[in-house]
Amino acid sequence: MGVCDVLDGWDDAGPNSGRVDDVRGFVDELLESWGFDAPNWSDQMPAGYEDAAGVYTRNDDTIHLNPDIFEGDASDALNVAIHEGLHASMDQMGWNDPDLLEELMAAGAGYQALEDLVQGCQNPTESGAPSDMPSYPWVSSEG
Repeated sequence: MGVCDVLDGWDDAGPNSGRVDDVRGFVDELLESWGFDAPNWSDQMPAGYEDAAGVYTRNDDTIHLNPDIFEGDASDALNVAIHEGLHASMDQMGWNDPDLLEELMAAGAGYQALEDLVQGCQNPTESGAPSDMPSYPWVSSEG
């Protein structure tokens, strides 16, 4: 499923129903296109993160998305999900010491990737599929 499909079907999917599956499916495909395993997903926020839009927990390889994000803008929900997906990819690469730099890298790369795909949606021949994504934004924490 391409991001254009998620955006186009956002109003039809209804809050917290098809929207969750669409976002999860897109991010899973995106990560897999970059060579990573799909993480687990939850619509329950862990203790201490109840007000956050999303969080990735390394101990159980799970992206937790606050159900409230699915009642708003599709791009915002996708941005949160891609951001947390990038944290999952970093974890799979062995980045075991999350810090502010990692948070900023995931935020910037996730936002830019989504913007690139959303712009492609304005071209009727583009699907915004993960195969249209740019290369994975980094290879190691050293380089």
